[in-house]
Amino acid sequence: MLSESDETQFAFSVQQGRVLITRDHDFRELASAVIDHPGVVFCKRRSHFGAIVKELDGMASSMRASDFRGKLFYV
Repeated sequence: MLSESDETQFAFSVQQGRVLITRDHDFRELASAVIDHPGVVFCKRRSHFGAIVKELDGMASSMRASDFRGKLFYV
C-alpha cells in the first residue's frame, strides 16, 4: 500500500483493526480525528532499524491490542 494516500492507509488499518507503524508524522492528524482507532506507532526517522524492531517486539510481547486502542506511541 506504499503508493496509497495516508488517508487510505489509515482507513485500511482501522478497517482491519491493525496498529499502524510509520515514520510519517502526518498520521498524527488523522489519528486525532478518529477516536476509536487501533493505535499508531511512530518511529523516529533517525532510529536504527534493529532498534525499532527490538522496541516493537517488546511492545508486542508486553501489551494487549486493547492497550494500543486510540493511542499514539513513539519509538
